[in-house]
Amino acid sequence: MASTQMCRRRIAAVLLAAFVSTCAAQPERRKAVPGGRVVTPAVRSDSKSIVLRSTHILLIEVIGAPAGPWAPSRPGLKSRSVDLSLRVVETLRGRLDPEPAGAVRISITQYDYAGELMMQPLPGPWPRGDFMPGTAWVAFAHTEESRAERILVEPACTQVVPAAPVLAGLRIAAQAERGNLPLAQTLALAGPDTARLDPIFAGFLWGKYGDRAMASQPEFNARADFTERKGLQDRARQALVQGGYDLVKLKGDETPGRTHRLALTMFRVLLMPEAADLHENLIETYLPNLLGIASGLPHQEASAVFKGHESEREAVKAYLRRHGTDADAAPLLTWLNTR
Repeated sequence: MASTQMCRRRIAAVLLAAFVSTCAAQPERRKAVPGGRVVTPAVRSDSKSIVLRSTHILLIEVIGAPAGPWAPSRPGLKSRSVDLSLRVVETLRGRLDPEPAGAVRISITQYDYAGELMMQPLPGPWPRGDFMPGTAWVAFAHTEESRAERILVEPACTQVVPAAPVLAGLRIAAQAERGNLPLAQTLALAGPDTARLDPIFAGFLWGKYGDRAMASQPEFNARADFTERKGLQDRARQALVQGGYDLVKLKGDETPGRTHRLALTMFRVLLMPEAADLHENLIETYLPNLLGIASGLPHQEASAVFKGHESEREAVKAYLRRHGTDADAAPLLTWLNTR
């Protein structure tokens, strides 16, 4: 049963992270950044961050979207052609040449499920659902093209998501990239928008600053402090935890201090009522693996993780005793009680 529940949680997390919601906010009426003034940062094609591996990120508004009829497509899927008329509101990354003087018109293929079985991901960058006039979207692309009508179609366009959930983080990322800002400045910019940050921004943070954080304990500590920040959405906080875990898993033998700090952050998140939806995964998966209890990673001692933080160790013990029936807390309790 526990395995089935964990599987369902992971599927739910993947679906949430896909951003295929049809609720998109009205865009701000901002003029697109002139092409000659945009600095195009270096593209990292192998980065896990969609921001860093994109040559272009465009905020667009739908003007019109007449669609053709649905027709059977691949097994279990259907498709249709949509003639989109769009306005480029803002260039968040890359450069357009020429800058669109009016509407951009493109034709795309849109996919949807032909029945109730929705196990496979939908092909193509454009999500399912109707594109209502006035709605705002963000398009990511990887291409040497510079014309908007070519950037916004396959194969250049790689993903399109509703703008509202991602725009705050993308604007901070764009500013950090243009100014090549250090981590401290980027986190300071992000502070006022804590509640609006999303997994894409979390992925950008680890993608841009991860190597430096693994080379510098103070930089890693700053990232950990931000992960503990109150007001973060669960999806953003989990992405920050996951990014740290992935890096430490690769380099943990060389940097035990980073492992201890990340573990302390996970325990602090465990004590946050607002992060309750993350607690079971922390108890059953992240912490046992990170600490070497249930994985091949180096075994960490509780005395090292909680050095100077004994009161927090006792608080975690008390929490796990109270909530141990909700998840299998026995391995962590045994670890915590070992001197």
